[in-house]
Amino acid sequence: MYYGCDSNSDSFPCGDSTSIFYIGRMGGGITAGGTGWNQDAVNRASGPFTWGYWDIEGPGVVNATTTSQAYAWGQQQAKAAESAWRANTYIPNWTIFGDVESGNPGWGTNYTLNQNVYLGFIEQLNADLSYSGVYSSPGEWSKIMGSSFSASPAKTVWSADWTISSPQCSTCPTSITGSGFGGFAPSIWQYTGNTGSGSPCSADLDCAENLPG
Repeated sequence: MYYGCDSNSDSFPCGDSTSIFYIGRMGGGITAGGTGWNQDAVNRASGPFTWGYWDIEGPGVVNATTTSQAYAWGQQQAKAAESAWRANTYIPNWTIFGDVESGNPGWGTNYTLNQNVYLGFIEQLNADLSYSGVYSSPGEWSKIMGSSFSASPAKTVWSADWTISSPQCSTCPTSITGSGFGGFAPSIWQYTGNTGSGSPCSADLDCAENLPG
């Protein structure tokens, strides 16, 4: 197993120096930077075990009202994510994860428009980099995309399913038992999240049986 953390977290209670990883936020929408990148965690995980993610923003941000407008907005965000990834010397791996959650602006109740933003983002990454990933939770995915919508064509599913409770630091999963979404089991499982209830257990903690390219 590989064990990691993500975003603002810098906590590696499981694994050793050869099996820890970090996934940091590169930006969102069409804007690079901002919160969610922890350089200390990057340094501890080391370059080969660092990935990046990007907050996908919904169609409402650009007032997209047609499927083609929504798809183009997804493509535009993917291009911004690619530019940020190329400029970041700490991320050698090709998989960029698109973050799908209601905390990102612009998501409405029109599943079709939401889905086309997502498809534009993921398919653009696949066309340009041949790799793509998606982060969400079962509940958030159903809320934004609809329960029957497939996470494909994303090639890696990173799922937030916080089924391990406090004290998180004393629990190191030996297999992935959390639920996926979009018809796929997770390749990476965020098994607990940053609840603000203490340190260092109050962190986004992840595990994976295999890591993407």
